[in-house]
Amino acid sequence: MVKISSFISIKPNETLVKKIPTKSYNDYTEGEIVDEKKQNKFSFLNVIHNKISDKKTSFKYIKKKINEFIDKNILIIEKNPLLFVYRQQYNENIYTGIICAVDIKEYKSGKIKKHEKTIYKREKLFADYISVTKIHAEPVLLTYNEDINLINTNHTKKKNLLFDFLSNDGVHHTVWRISNPKEINKIINLAKKIKSLYIADGHHRLASSSIRKEINGCLAYIIKKEQLEVFPFHRLVRSKYSYEEIIKKLKDFGEIKNIQKPKSTNKNLLFYINKKWHELNNKKFNNRDLFMNIIKSAFGILDDRNNKDLHFIPGNKKINEITSSIGVSDILFLMKGYDLEEIISTADQDNIIPPKSTYILPKIPSGLILMKL
Repeated sequence: MVKISSFISIKPNETLVKKIPTKSYNDYTEGEIVDEKKQNKFSFLNVIHNKISDKKTSFKYIKKKINEFIDKNILIIEKNPLLFVYRQQYNENIYTGIICAVDIKEYKSGKIKKHEKTIYKREKLFADYISVTKIHAEPVLLTYNEDINLINTNHTKKKNLLFDFLSNDGVHHTVWRISNPKEINKIINLAKKIKSLYIADGHHRLASSSIRKEINGCLAYIIKKEQLEVFPFHRLVRSKYSYEEIIKKLKDFGEIKNIQKPKSTNKNLLFYINKKWHELNNKKFNNRDLFMNIIKSAFGILDDRNNKDLHFIPGNKKINEITSSIGVSDILFLMKGYDLEEIISTADQDNIIPPKSTYILPKIPSGLILMKL
């Protein structure tokens, strides 16, 4: 049995809703952030982005900008606790779920299960951020194993429609407000039939909320597992070595042969360098362990989370788009992903998978529906 609840929300002014929400902060380059802030004064990046080096001062600035947006009626605080139905559509992909609050006690007790190890330094940073700003600007993505529909056709009737717009990246966003206390209670009671929730995206946001005593709730987007899409993160290594030197180093790890193009059926480690695809056959290690051995031994990368020469590429990007921007000494390693059942099984056994192993869709915009603490 899991516990969800309605919450006091902050939402964009309906006349500005297309201009305010943004992609996740990490999905922008620094140049894109600068351009977006210049071209769109209502963008939520104007709230969350600044170049103040002192973190406490930076967080206070963000809090100030939030209050400015509220005072100018750019953002509006709802008076009563609500739930929301949020639907996202991109091409043929449609995701529909409930935006709600989850109890941090559920995370601490293990009813909200994790599959990735978090880094305390990042936990502490997010915890300080939330403590100062007093908002969750973007929900964590949660899923569940049961065949339970939290949403019915009454929830998505025209009378409940709040937002319906197409963002600049071609994504269609639709939000319905659920304000009727009886309907809210029905959804809350349905959620009690769910044994556990599983974190699909947002491990650090939940972990950071749990280390602050004054924070007892977290903003969440709960969606049925059948709707989620799971991709791997590929690895791009920027190297100082020549093509010949790199191939020589990699030959220490197994037999290398050229291939025309990558195939999903190929079980060996595939990599792209010097405008060519290669296959590395190593029978001793699986691809993930083999890659870790390679970056440590061949490239001297000991920390795979904090190294400027190692980059993580979301697996939903088209391969030809990735390879078109790769330099002569850059190496793209194609990684095998985990399927959702593997992730759920890992979480049920209180185990973890390596960080940056999964890239899970949908990604929910920042600044669309916020939770006021």
